[in-house]
Amino acid sequence: MVVKPLPVTSLTLMPAPYQPHSEDELSHQERADLEACKAGVDNLRNAFRIAGKPFETMSVAKLHREENPNYAA
Repeated sequence: MVVKPLPVTSLTLMPAPYQPHSEDELSHQERADLEACKAGVDNLRNAFRIAGKPFETMSVAKLHREENPNYAA
């Protein structure tokens, strides 16, 4: 399985936190920052799914049985 990161999900490309530029509509840059932030959150959501599947497989198939007879350990 090859997992490709979502666009603009490199930590160095994520916008740093900043104070709002105004209380009005978002600027073009703020909209771009919002999309980058949402892509980062989507990437996290996918990472949890990717990590969860192997845990389920190891548990159900008892693939841990040689190293840890008790999965909770």
